[in-house]
Amino acid sequence: MNTMIYTDGASSGNPGSGGWGAIIIDPQQYVYELGDAYPYTTNNEMEIVAALNALKSLKNWECPILIYTDSRYLIQSITQWIHLWKKNDWKNSQKKPVIHLQLWKEFLQFPLHQIQWFHVPGHQGYLGNERADAIAVAFSKGKCPSLFKGPLQKYPYLKNSHSLTTHASYPCYLAWINGKLKRYSSWKECEYEIKYQSKIPFKKVKSPEEENLVLENWKTLFR
Repeated sequence: MNTMIYTDGASSGNPGSGGWGAIIIDPQQYVYELGDAYPYTTNNEMEIVAALNALKSLKNWECPILIYTDSRYLIQSITQWIHLWKKNDWKNSQKKPVIHLQLWKEFLQFPLHQIQWFHVPGHQGYLGNERADAIAVAFSKGKCPSLFKGPLQKYPYLKNSHSLTTHASYPCYLAWINGKLKRYSSWKECEYEIKYQSKIPFKKVKSPEEENLVLENWKTLFR
């Protein structure tokens, strides 16, 4: 059995008010969500903090750790650059001090060889990424989302899919927020994010073909 982690970070303004979110499924199939707000930060910092805090929360390191994130910066930093930075006295390839130095150093307390990192496309309907993003965005906007703790079979955001790494199934809900398409597996998720914003277009779609038509229409209307 593995420990599955899904993380994301958000920043309103970049830099600006930020938030991070994480979903952890332990080997016993127990789910718990984490997240918090930061008053002034960047999106990259929140991506780092999300993964770091998720790892800090783990009590069982006997099983492989699988982390899913939409941040290539985070993955490359941990899997390629961090040991070079340490070897070069925490200087990057331009001989300048590494950004977020203290955060990167904290990762070295963990057995990094036990962690596998996976990139998932952001805002493309992958269930774990979408939920982690929703938590991060809510905190970045000063909201306090309800964080789930309980058995996987009762996790409301899994729906009919067998895995949070799979693409969202249909029907689903679409919203056009700040020039980007966002997908939600339920009306509850969609409503939560758009209810405090005015004039956000949204629509329920029943197939990929219907989704493509809606997306092309929104791109034309709001470009």
